[in-house]
Amino acid sequence: MTIALQDVPSLIADNEMLPRISIVTPSYNRAAFIEGTIRSVLSQKYSNVEYVVIDGGSQDNTVDILRAYASDIAFWASEPDEGQAHAINKGFHHTTGEILAWINSDDQYADGALQAVARSFLQDPTIDILYGACDLIDERGAYLCTYKTPSFNHVLELGSNRLLQPATFFRRRVFDSVGGLNPTLHYSFDYDFWLRASMRRFRFAPHPGAALARFRLWNHSKTGSHPEKFIEETTAIIERIFHDASMPDELTCLRDWTLSGVWRCGALDYWRAGKMKETRRCISNMIAGYPARLSDVRMLMLYLLTLGGGWLNARMARWNYGIKRARSRLIARSA
Repeated sequence: MTIALQDVPSLIADNEMLPRISIVTPSYNRAAFIEGTIRSVLSQKYSNVEYVVIDGGSQDNTVDILRAYASDIAFWASEPDEGQAHAINKGFHHTTGEILAWINSDDQYADGALQAVARSFLQDPTIDILYGACDLIDERGAYLCTYKTPSFNHVLELGSNRLLQPATFFRRRVFDSVGGLNPTLHYSFDYDFWLRASMRRFRFAPHPGAALARFRLWNHSKTGSHPEKFIEETTAIIERIFHDASMPDELTCLRDWTLSGVWRCGALDYWRAGKMKETRRCISNMIAGYPARLSDVRMLMLYLLTLGGGWLNARMARWNYGIKRARSRLIARSA
């Protein structure tokens, strides 16, 4: 039964009616950021939150930080695992909540995010997956811009992974039906999860309010550090999806569009790393795979910027922090 919108605030105020939200943070050697992540969860004005942290056996002082917050964390462990997706799956097996999400150890939730998420799920029980906007921040936590995922009916329509995972929440029935994250994947397991959920006709809905999370753009994130592996893994995921017998006929025309989107994402990652030749190669492959992307003015501008070659690379190496922030803003707004 759908709850009337005017009744939702009173339900939120009644702790007995709050849906339990279970949050998992996977971590490995992120002592510089993980305390900010933990505090962003624990400081939420939402009483029915269950928080789990799964650390992969960090060699920095991550464990010391976890011990300091142990009384406020439902479960935590620090031991070798099989990768990030495996750690997240393991974390969810220690949870009991109806609404699930994971947030990486370099990202943060916005104030009031969990209350806003609960309100949306209470108001509309037909929502399976709720996605919201994200404030993009740099390595030092400075605000760059706000990114909002466009509305869509099927994840493939987005042309790439444009769902920002820190601001995405889903019901347990989605996790159970899809079978969790694919532990053999290391760079695009979130995109794979969204695609499999979309193929099973789970309903995605946008959160209409303010940003739900802060997503950190920096060169040492896993995807940013290895764009070539991201491209390879994501391409394989898309090819598998399009060879799935359950692929709706009306979506088969999106194959080239979606594959070209992988090259677009790769170009942005290489650009952020200051690798001009690789950026240019990705943009060329993007256009070759789907010529209609010639209308993407921002990517064409990025291509022209790469023509500076070694001179531009040398200049970039000497840019001060303020200029790097400006470059990150361009990347963020092109995402």
